[in-house]
Amino acid sequence: MKSGDSDGNRLYATKDWLEQSQSAAGRAAVAATQKARWAKIKGANPVVKAPAKKRKMSAAGRAKISAAAKARWAKVKATGKKKL
Repeated sequence: MKSGDSDGNRLYATKDWLEQSQSAAGRAAVAATQKARWAKIKGANPVVKAPAKKRKMSAAGRAKISAAAKARWAKVKATGKKKL
């Protein structure tokens, strides 16, 4: 703490901010990692969760995004601009 700093709870405020800025999934991942670390130290088998399935975009979804992008660029090119 700097001299003249009247906020004695600066460390706690920073900790609260860090916890709020991390997503629930991020906090869960950190907690799982910590549990695995402790289990390794204590010699127990850690609980390993299955990896998350990767999401895939449908062909129709990709086509819609592509069509929207092409329409956007056609509009830009029609005005004579080089950039969006």
